[in-house]
Amino acid sequence: MVQMKGMPRPAVGPPAADQLLRGGFGPAAGQSSGSLPVAAPSKLDAAADKPSGLSIEPPLPDDAQVALPAKRNQFAETWPPPKRSASSGSQPNPFASPVLGAARRWVERARRPRGTAAEEPTGGEGSPALRSEPRLHAAVKPFGKDGARLGWQCAGGVGNGERLFLDSRPSDGQDWMRHSEVQTGGKATGVLVVKASTMADGGVAPARRAWRLRSSTGDVSLPARLGEKPGGKGTSGIWGRKGGSAESGGAASAASGGATGGTLGESAAAAITSLDEQRLQEMILARRGEVDFLLRIEMNSSADVVAARESVAAALAFDEEIDQISSSRGVIKGKLFQALLEELRAAGAGHAQLDNSVKHLGGFMFAQEFGLNLALWAALTMKADALRNLVRIKVADDNDLKTARSGLALCAEFFAALARLAELRGMAEFDVLQKLS
Repeated sequence: MVQMKGMPRPAVGPPAADQLLRGGFGPAAGQSSGSLPVAAPSKLDAAADKPSGLSIEPPLPDDAQVALPAKRNQFAETWPPPKRSASSGSQPNPFASPVLGAARRWVERARRPRGTAAEEPTGGEGSPALRSEPRLHAAVKPFGKDGARLGWQCAGGVGNGERLFLDSRPSDGQDWMRHSEVQTGGKATGVLVVKASTMADGGVAPARRAWRLRSSTGDVSLPARLGEKPGGKGTSGIWGRKGGSAESGGAASAASGGATGGTLGESAAAAITSLDEQRLQEMILARRGEVDFLLRIEMNSSADVVAARESVAAALAFDEEIDQISSSRGVIKGKLFQALLEELRAAGAGHAQLDNSVKHLGGFMFAQEFGLNLALWAALTMKADALRNLVRIKVADDNDLKTARSGLALCAEFFAALARLAELRGMAEFDVLQKLS
């Protein structure tokens, strides 16, 4: 600031304000020094100590004006207020605990597998809702054209009184719909077959749907789709191991893995016998579509029902027979079955024919290769032809045989439940089937 000669040195701070209030800076322009009036206090200065309000009070009296600069100095010395020290006497943040608790719960939910009941814990320690890994597992494989073969697994086994259900949904944005109840037969793993038919909720084929396993206790498996590997620990046994009997699980496992002569195993037969009429009826209704899809026989009479049941038993017995022969000869069962198919082709039976019964058997060119006599080879060839005429799916290799065996096991379970329900009601099997249709 430039100071001109002859002018008083300007004061800074409250003394200058005091001189301003008392008129200490000389007369204003156009006035003489003898008639110098005392400057009236500013209305804003008068309202400086007023903390709030819209109205402005009248000018302060003279005695209050003298004390005004002192109050301004005190205000300047005490502003801004000192920060609160982080001492033990300071008040804690009332929002700290809720925020920290919400953050911890969010981290716990983020670490859990999606689609499990553990996302909303409701029980105490050790309850199903607090498990870090899902208890139920599901996987999907193809079955025929657009069909689905569903493998399921329940870690630790199915509890006493626990029921398992199979749900599906056409797409991710739609709701889950119950498809059927799983008949476990006391087993912890199994395989179910869903036919490729148009369903009521959009006509999406089973192979294109998402599937999950749900328990009556609240546990839910991760969604499974065709082409996706089952996730989580302990899922390697869903489809069974070599030499194991988990391939068809439950009652169907006993029917396919423990069957002798094409009949149900003892455990599956006992499980079906212990069911009441309501559970038997649910099983029959759940399996009816699969039976109609797999078998070429149309059950329009009592004779058709008997023929279908006997054909399924004969097909399971044939599968067991070639399994034993291939094991004793040290060859793959699929290779033995393909040799039987080659024998059928040589005899004039085509794969694409609907009515392709063998009328003339040739020279049995593969019998000597497997060390079998001609009579046994002829019988096996006829049984292979009967199997191809019985099922609607393609049967050409070892994987096709496994798929057919699983489907036939479900059919055997269906006929066993039908026979048991007919026995309880004192009716013929065909009459029971007609009443349920």
